[in-house]
Amino acid sequence: MKKLFASILLFVSFLGVKAQITTPKEHFGFNIGDDYHLANFSQTEAYFKKLAQQSDRILYQVIGKTEEGRDQPMLIVSSPENLAKLSHYKNISQRLARAELAEQEAKQLAKELRRCQRDTKTSCTISSAIPLSLVCWKEIASNFFQ
Repeated sequence: MKKLFASILLFVSFLGVKAQITTPKEHFGFNIGDDYHLANFSQTEAYFKKLAQQSDRILYQVIGKTEEGRDQPMLIVSSPENLAKLSHYKNISQRLARAELAEQEAKQLAKELRRCQRDTKTSCTISSAIPLSLVCWKEIASNFFQ
């Protein structure tokens, strides 16, 4: 009986820790892919910002401007620990890419990056560089957070 109670208590504690993330249907009012329903850029941008506010695992960044002069968003999804070190690892990557450092320093930075790769989980970049004739790239990207 004590084991059952402990298991239930542990399960309930996990439920309390889990953040509530808004689904695309809750935000947009329709399922992604429903006939005759497309989200516009502003709706999608608002959704991405909402996700970043709701979770400590999502970072919203602007990476430039679109052809229309709007902010081009990028979401980085990772653990809070990895997100806290993001600028550090970005700095290392940039310095190695430019190759403007001594060989010994490059080896040390590469070693640190390998240690990071060993200690963290795999990452994946999902880009929405899709031809303009396809209008649903935003919806496809939004669907990842269901």
